[in-house]
Amino acid sequence: MPSSLSRSVGYFGENLFHDVIEVQYRLKNSGFPDLVVDGNCGSKTVAAIRKFQQRFMSLPDGLVEPGGATLRRLQFGHFSQGMPKLDAVVPPASNSPVVSRVRKNVNELSVSPQGHALIKNYESLRLKPYFDGTGHEISEYVKGATIGYGHLIDGRVEFEKYKNGINEMQSNELYQKDMSEMEIKTKKLIKNTLSQNEYDAVMILVFNIGYGDAEKDTGFITSEVLKVINGESRADIDEAWLRWKYANGHITNGLINRRKSEINIFHNGVYAR
Repeated sequence: MPSSLSRSVGYFGENLFHDVIEVQYRLKNSGFPDLVVDGNCGSKTVAAIRKFQQRFMSLPDGLVEPGGATLRRLQFGHFSQGMPKLDAVVPPASNSPVVSRVRKNVNELSVSPQGHALIKNYESLRLKPYFDGTGHEISEYVKGATIGYGHLIDGRVEFEKYKNGINEMQSNELYQKDMSEMEIKTKKLIKNTLSQNEYDAVMILVFNIGYGDAEKDTGFITSEVLKVINGESRADIDEAWLRWKYANGHITNGLINRRKSEINIFHNGVYAR
């Protein structure tokens, strides 16, 4: 399939989010099944690029460039044994919209690879417990203790399990469990059909603001966004979405940018920060 790589990826590359996603997917389907596709070009991604390059380069440089030899081999699946193999479908770049006009019952939908990758990119991988309010590592339980990809630690008992840290595999398992539970609960709230990109945008929002509590008037369950989606409010959905821009009672640019990113996914299918 044609490449949508726009900038270099890897060691001293420009490493734009959507370009890293493409390279990681191609590497994953070219002999690196354990590589995490998260849009972050870390040491493991660079190491995988170099290892892949060892199949055809005497001096691997750890860099994938648009139109370069490494990308051509990733694109067409050239393996060391000389047998070509087509790569799997790669999620489109963030500047290639993924807009589905087909709306489905949400029970037929699940978060797309692009959606998962963007959530992980926003949350960032943390292998030691930290306080969500500041991002600082902690050694004792406090309310807001978090680990992995934004996993909120549920009390002191669970904190004891994770106080010495976890590995990447455990982080992914926690993320999958959290997202699965979040999807099951959220789907019960949504009455109308959604397209794939609309559904992704909603779930990315919910993962950040939480499912909520109706009695405490918190989270997605009581949000104006949900009411608009269900046809119970005529409010502007963008304005309703942007209300979720507060952290500890203060407006933050980070949350404003995240909300705009989610709105862009909802309307335009553009998966980018």
